[in-house]
Amino acid sequence: MEKDLMRNFSFSIYQRTRERYLAFKKENELTHDQTINLLLDTYEREEEKNDRE
Repeated sequence: MEKDLMRNFSFSIYQRTRERYLAFKKENELTHDQTINLLLDTYEREEEKNDRE
């Protein structure tokens, strides 16, 4: 039962993340590669900022 609960919870997070990704991609008129690169760049900047603090 616990495994099913986690699977359903994980799928819910996946769905919301996917929907946000697709909306961001469409809103900014980006290709998949451009979107992923932009998201990775943003993540790396945030990581660097957190490392300095």
